[in-house]
Amino acid sequence: VTAFSSFGWTTVLNGVTNGTLVIDNENASNPYGETAIGPNVTDADVDNVVFRKGGILRVTQDGALTVRGSIVNEGTFVCKAGGSVTLDSAQDCLLKGGTFSISRLYCKVPGKTVKIADGTSLAIQNGGSLVLNGSAASPLTVIPENGASNWSLTLGSGVEQDVQYVAVKNAQASADVADFGGTDLTGNNDKWTFPEP
Repeated sequence: VTAFSSFGWTTVLNGVTNGTLVIDNENASNPYGETAIGPNVTDADVDNVVFRKGGILRVTQDGALTVRGSIVNEGTFVCKAGGSVTLDSAQDCLLKGGTFSISRLYCKVPGKTVKIADGTSLAIQNGGSLVLNGSAASPLTVIPENGASNWSLTLGSGVEQDVQYVAVKNAQASADVADFGGTDLTGNNDKWTFPEP
């Protein structure tokens, strides 16, 4: 599915399932064109998302986007207060491109691996939610794509956390993250603690 967000138009997605969602602004200079996922959009559940040529994707208040694979951002990604992004399925996920500013981020898939590309960071907005859950037998793994670089996690004020059984590497957090039953893969995770569950 390709959504064109150029010329100041707003494309509202509905009934998008499977495949790759491509957000394309054709390098238009108009900054107002966007593709929106709001509360009236159903089934915004895709394998991958690609932003290109200045494409803009906005998950609005109470909107929800589910991605089974990767998100590659060469445009603008905005998840407004109350909107959510869920990383689903056991398929590996790559987050690539700039800052992913998200209100509510969910990933509750034991055994899944989320890779953070160089130059990519995560930011959870004020009053948002960070939910990362693996299991004792099969942790959720969050690591840099190249295996060596640091990546940053910025937590706004009042963020609710539910982090359990996450194996994490080189994560530099702006505030304390308690990863219950989790695993420190490097000893280079700033402001992360790993208490017993």
